[in-house]
Amino acid sequence: MSERQPNLELRSQSETEVVIVHNHPVHYKDLLFTELKHRGLRFHVIFVGRNRGHALAPIKALSHDYEYSFSSMALFERRHVIPTVTGCLRVLNRIDPRIVIIGGYSYSAAWASWAWARLRRRPVIFWGESNECDFPRVWWKEAVKGYFLRSCARAHVYGTTNKEYLVKLGMRAADIVIKRAVLDVDAFVPWGAKSFAFEKKNVFLYVGRFAPEKNIPAVLRAIKEVSRRRRDTQPLLVLVGGGPLEPELRRMVRDLEMDPQVMFAGVHAQAELPGIYRAADFFVLPSTCEPWGLVANEALACGVPVIVSDRCGCARDLVTPSTGWLFSPSDEGSLVQAMERALTTPPERLASMKREARQLGCQYSTTLCAEAVLESIASVAGGEQRAGGPPG
Repeated sequence: MSERQPNLELRSQSETEVVIVHNHPVHYKDLLFTELKHRGLRFHVIFVGRNRGHALAPIKALSHDYEYSFSSMALFERRHVIPTVTGCLRVLNRIDPRIVIIGGYSYSAAWASWAWARLRRRPVIFWGESNECDFPRVWWKEAVKGYFLRSCARAHVYGTTNKEYLVKLGMRAADIVIKRAVLDVDAFVPWGAKSFAFEKKNVFLYVGRFAPEKNIPAVLRAIKEVSRRRRDTQPLLVLVGGGPLEPELRRMVRDLEMDPQVMFAGVHAQAELPGIYRAADFFVLPSTCEPWGLVANEALACGVPVIVSDRCGCARDLVTPSTGWLFSPSDEGSLVQAMERALTTPPERLASMKREARQLGCQYSTTLCAEAVLESIASVAGGEQRAGGPPG
């Protein structure tokens, strides 16, 4: 079955200076794009695909405050290479931007946009969210990524481990800007209504997909062990989300006789999440592979201390002794210990951690991210970096 042909007509073509090539619509990027428009940046977003097939909930509507188009209306994983690349290049040729921002290097439209910028001698800004530890790395693929990156004028990343990976690939540290992830800090707040009312205290919360890399079975086993060791606390684990692993997780709960200690809360809309976080005492992100982990930002902004795997990109930037606890996903005993430390933290210390969590969460506002992006674009537009790579 052939792809539906996308509508590539632009709503406005006046003085567009920047084109942003992005894989597919994402709620938090939509917030950033809206803020950039309000700040006066003249840009157009090319979405390569409509959405990801495994997304828990589709993006219902994009903001109409900024210009965007789709190079393919297929799901991101099901797009066809030739029409997607052709559609992307058609928009680039029509707009002819001064600067091209490319989100990632793992899809064909990104490389086509990079090649277009090289041929037109336009500077490229790379948006990266990967860490070296995300997957096993192959030397020749790393060399290709390095070639891509070394021709970019700047790179924007979420945090420390993202930056370190790009440096290892060969990009200069001075050319990498930590713009931070984007969070709607006005929506995710510690005050307001709670979505759940629990009879138990000591509520541990997980929010996200139920997929193998999320390592949820380890959390179930850890809750079981903590309950065995500390019969006076009997913690409750609330799982919010869904995915392919859900039937296996439900069987595991039954086999371990944990029904009173685990609540499957289902999939919830973005607007409902703040009230869910506020009902929890601690948030757990146990992933074995996580480029960043925006759910940890959401929890912190709601004043919830976090327990985070050290394989998550956000770990070194978000988890401090004042905001939570780190553990190794390869050592389930360390997760048990982190949970026990959380449960035995004195109330006055927990109150302080909640305040620190909120303060750190607010540093990931849309405003601060937009300021970092705009400052970097201005420096590139001012000619501080080479356009499209070194002169021939």
